[in-house]
Parts: sequence; C-alpha cells; structure tokens
Amino acid sequence: MKAVKSHLFILILLTFLPPKLFAQIRLHVFTLSGKIRGLDTGYVFLNYLKSDGNGIYDSCYLNDGIFLFKGFITEPSKAFFTTSNLSGSHDTSNFIDFYIEPTNMTLNIDQNNFQNFTLIGSPSQDEYSQLLDSEASTRTKISKYEAEFNYIYSKEHGSDSLAIIRRIDSVKNILTELRNKINDQDSDFIARNNNSYVSAELLSHAKVDWLSFRSFKALYGTFTKRIQQSIPGKRIIHEIEKEESTPIGGRAKDFTAIDSRGDTVRLSNFKGKKIVLLDFGASWCVPCVNIIPYLKKDYEKYNASLEIISINQEDNKGKWKDFLKKEAMNWPQIIDNKSNYPISPRDQTITNLYHIDLIPALILIDRRSKIAAKYGSFYFSPRAYLPALDKKIKSILKY
Repeated sequence: MKAVKSHLFILILLTFLPPKLFAQIRLHVFTLSGKIRGLDTGYVFLNYLKSDGNGIYDSCYLNDGIFLFKGFITEPSKAFFTTSNLSGSHDTSNFIDFYIEPTNMTLNIDQNNFQNFTLIGSPSQDEYSQLLDSEASTRTKISKYEAEFNYIYSKEHGSDSLAIIRRIDSVKNILTELRNKINDQDSDFIARNNNSYVSAELLSHAKVDWLSFRSFKALYGTFTKRIQQSIPGKRIIHEIEKEESTPIGGRAKDFTAIDSRGDTVRLSNFKGKKIVLLDFGASWCVPCVNIIPYLKKDYEKYNASLEIISINQEDNKGKWKDFLKKEAMNWPQIIDNKSNYPISPRDQTITNLYHIDLIPALILIDRRSKIAAKYGSFYFSPRAYLPALDKKIKSILKY
C-alpha cells in the first residue's frame, strides 16, 4: 500500500471512532519523518511488524528528499528502511534496520551512507546503539578475520599445505574467541535490562546457539510480563518449547523415508556406526544453497565417519530433481512436504518432527543417536556457524 493511501485510510478510520477508543489508538500511532540528503526523488520503503505478528510493507515518495510514514504499533518493532524494493535484492549502502516505537520519530540520513544514520525519538534504538558502540571494535575484528577465513577456506580444497591448515585453525580459534566476547556482552546486556524490548529481540534471535538452554530459559524468566508478552517474547517461548522437545543431549527422533535414489533411509540404522548431520533446506533458499560447497568439503573429509541427510522442503518434484542433478550431492536427499510424508512417522513431515521453522538448519547427531549440536536458521550467517560445526565434528570424531 502506498503511503498516501495508507495515511488517508488512517484519517478516515480515526474520524469515526468513539472518543475513548480514539484516545487508546492514538497512543499507538507512530510517525517516522525525515530527509535523505543527496536524494530528492524516488521511493523509500519501510517494513515492520505489528503486535499481531503480521508484517507491514509501506512506501513513500520523496519530495525534495523528505519522507513521512505513519502507522499503528503497540510496542517497539524492528524496522527495515531502504530505497530498494524489499521483495528483491537491496543495496546495502542504502539499507538499514532500527527500532521504531509508537511515538513521533525523526530519521536523518545520507544517500549511499545509510549506516551512519541518526534516529531521534526511539529509546529502544538508543539502547541498541549504545550496545553496538560498546561492541564496535570487536565486530570490526570479526569482519576482518571472517574475510580472511573465507579467502583461505576457498583456497583450501585439494591443498596439503600444513601452513594453510594451521592458519585456518588459528583464524577459527580467533573468531570463536571474538564471537564469545560479543555473546558475553549481549548476555550481560540482557541480564541488566529485563524490561527492554532490545533484550527480548537479542535473546529471541540468539536462541540456544550461544547460551546453555538453562541460561536461555533463566534469562527469559527474568523479563517483565510486558516483555514476555511482546512479539520477541512469544518467539522465545516458542524456542523454549522446541528445545524442550528436541534438546541437545536428548535422543534424536527416528524416521524412515525414501530418498531420491529410491533407497530407504532410517536414521536409527546409523546408531553406533556414523555421526549424522541433518541438513534442512530447499533449492529456493539462497543461504541453503550457499552452504552446499562447505557441506561437500566436510563430507569429503569425514565421509568414513559422517553421513549427511538432506531434508528438502520442496513442492515441485521436477524442480527438485533438476536441483539435485545440478548440485550433485552424494548423500541421501529426501523431499519433505505434506504430500510426501515419510514412511515413519506417517502423521507429519521430518521438518515438523524436529520443529524446524527457519532454514538452513543443521542438526548434528552423534553415534549414540543423541543430538550433539544445532546450527543455522535464517538469522545466522554461515560464516558464524560452519566453523563451529567443523570443530564439533572433529571433537566427536577425536580428530
């Protein structure tokens, strides 16, 4: 919906509301105004969540660089602001995210330099900015070593150079230390700010990748009722319920299915023989496709002791088979949708069995059929979790 139409609808709606209800809703109106210096015309786009969890995608045409957005939210919400249509690729220099609140806010920004924005009127964004400032030097180091790791890792295939292998291990260890430092700072922020929407947002995205489940659940328990009932608070409860159903250290849920070659694959058959990596993804998921080369390298390195089983969320079997032919993955591939339930269990997909909401998602299972680790999901970069996965495989196999 274009901004002009949405603003007209709001005015018409407010005109006919009872005074008491009008006063209640007026408290939940937000405005976001400002000017993009260096850009006079064109559209800007704003995407955010309402309290019911539904997304709003609004646009506004610039007039001498000036924009104005209006809407209803009952709590702070992470918003995405860009000059590119959010349905396609976006220019990172003209794309930012920040917290909006049910109040009047002013955004000051320069074209091609959105990262150096200022937002006035959002206490949540002020909190988040202070946290990022405290972590800035560490995050700069992480970016530097991630770039080095990606470069070296791309050159590693087929190389027997001991120097390269040692440098890869060294960079992995450095990145682990730096990320642990960020995790500690985030965890400390959450513990000190139990009435903060930012705390809930951080914890909801962190899930259990950098916290023990006990700490994860305990931090949620310290939140005020308002934060527990917020959108990210409800996501956290969902993650707690999922983790209690498939906990790290718990027994992996068995399944039997037919793979793309017509072979029967039963998870429990690998017990005592190999560790198993369940790879939840899809051909249409770009991050899922991007990690395939890394999975191939791990499969090649650990093939004698590791089996990978890809659980593909596909609807079109023809497109799925074309994808498998193109990617040439040499491990079992299982199509997983409501029209293709496994042999066992018959009442749900494997994806639902493991409570997978976001892909790519990786679940590592040891030789005892116990869940050893979980990685992935939309919110995490492969650069962050793939080194951790490799390190975990090595520790289980005692490399």
